[in-house]
Amino acid sequence: MGFPEIGIPSAFGQVTYHGRGVWKSLKWGLVITVLGDILVILFREPLI
Repeated sequence: MGFPEIGIPSAFGQVTYHGRGVWKSLKWGLVITVLGDILVILFREPLI
């Protein structure tokens, strides 16, 4: 919030400034990624 912007990557800056909104989207992105990996594993298993 009161951090200097010098040397801070844009992603970190977004998390700093937008806080929970960005964190929620990141969290949902992680959830979707994990679910996608599980689906791929489940559908790949019978083929092997």
